[in-house]
Amino acid sequence: MAAGGIKAGASSAPDAVDAQLRWCLTAPLAELVGDIRPPSKQKRAAILQWDLPEAHRTLLATMGLPPPVTLGDIVGTKTLGLQPRVKPSAAVNGVPAYRLSEDVSYYRYVAMVGTGAVYSLSTDPKLPYTDYWNSNLGAYVECSWRWYRYRLALLAADGWILDDRRLDAFLAYALTLDPDQPLDDGWTTFIQAVRPQ
Repeated sequence: MAAGGIKAGASSAPDAVDAQLRWCLTAPLAELVGDIRPPSKQKRAAILQWDLPEAHRTLLATMGLPPPVTLGDIVGTKTLGLQPRVKPSAAVNGVPAYRLSEDVSYYRYVAMVGTGAVYSLSTDPKLPYTDYWNSNLGAYVECSWRWYRYRLALLAADGWILDDRRLDAFLAYALTLDPDQPLDDGWTTFIQAVRPQ
């Protein structure tokens, strides 16, 4: 893995960019995470006690979530990480949830107790909003890491090379990974927001 999270030997030529993007969608998750530091020992211990499906909480405790992307891109940048406590610190419609992260657009990402379904909640009291992202935490962890690398590959190729074909490829992957997500929320809405106008 080269500096900046791009696969070693990557080029900004169109074919090379497409090859890099395919790698982002097909590489083993551990390869995408690479040498990025996992959650702290305290957070891992807490996550492993969360009331979520075991495989999903183990994946989160092992892989964590991606760090902020700095290269001038603030879309989805996380400012607060995983909660370090065992007890839920948020709620969605009265149902307890665990904080996964918060981003600069003032949204808190949470996993619901029990199911692990992932939502984003507006933290702006003037604009209450809830958006459904994934039906389970495992799909959210994987989509987040793949988008993180995908976004870095686009940024490294002379800035954002946003076209519908490339964005549709990521969205198709996200929908295949988690076919239960609705087509008017979460990853679909997010990808629609970053499309060129």
